[in-house]
Amino acid sequence: MDRQCRDLAKRRGSHRHSLPEPQHPAPHPGVNSGMSTEALSSPEALPPIEALPIFVAHVRTGYEARAELLERQMKEHGLTFEYMLDGDIADLDQAILDRWFKGVLHKPCPTSSCVTKHFLIMEQIIARDLPAALILEDDALLDRRFNELVNQALKELGERDHRQQAWYVNLENSGLRFVPADQRRPGQVLYPASRGRCAGAYIISQAFARLVIERADRDRTEVSPDTFMDPIIGEEVVDGYWLEPTVVEQGSHNVLFDSGLEGRYASRGRRFGYRLRKFIRSWRYRLGLCKK
Repeated sequence: MDRQCRDLAKRRGSHRHSLPEPQHPAPHPGVNSGMSTEALSSPEALPPIEALPIFVAHVRTGYEARAELLERQMKEHGLTFEYMLDGDIADLDQAILDRWFKGVLHKPCPTSSCVTKHFLIMEQIIARDLPAALILEDDALLDRRFNELVNQALKELGERDHRQQAWYVNLENSGLRFVPADQRRPGQVLYPASRGRCAGAYIISQAFARLVIERADRDRTEVSPDTFMDPIIGEEVVDGYWLEPTVVEQGSHNVLFDSGLEGRYASRGRRFGYRLRKFIRSWRYRLGLCKK
């Protein structure tokens, strides 16, 4: 391991990883802000993305290239974040497996580790009484307009007449699913959705985190985190949304990085194939040939 990777691994020794604060940081609306938990859970009380809690699912060792790129992006966007390093394959003891998993995932493996990290982040959202948080996977590639469009989405979220405290906003295009052209409106970026688009980048309320953990404790899972959450997003007790245009793409999907879950390796041929599929599908959505 070269010196740069050793330094990076040393920085990741702590679970908390905060990059330098923006020059004019927004105040964090914590539980001591004088607002009630109920008020904090409502979308209109949300802070901008620069002050929203951000968690990144990552591993203690390995994937240094992902971490280096992610940290550089977050610094460029003026964002602070925290790694979730617990839930590595080595951490998956019998108690964790019996609590959350069944079937093919009732064993230590890359997918059960990924699911565990997402669930542990949601438990942190609940334990810290956070109103909401952004959850990213470590291969997230942020669009240059990330802050602008996410803040517009948070603004639209606060202006909507919400039926529920539980809500979910997906930010990514990793599944190559987009909002159909006939549903898009000029100046609007947030659109109702009844499912997610992978689990690489999404903002959730604390109430949604509670729903997921309660369901995981009750039913257990044998599928990926996004597949597990999709039926929950579609329930009447949840307000689900997609951000369009999308602002995050997963590097393991666009073949910038190898896929640790699917055992696929990056190559020029696979990268070209992904770009071609993305071009074709995006135009099919624009022409109204595809639906959500």
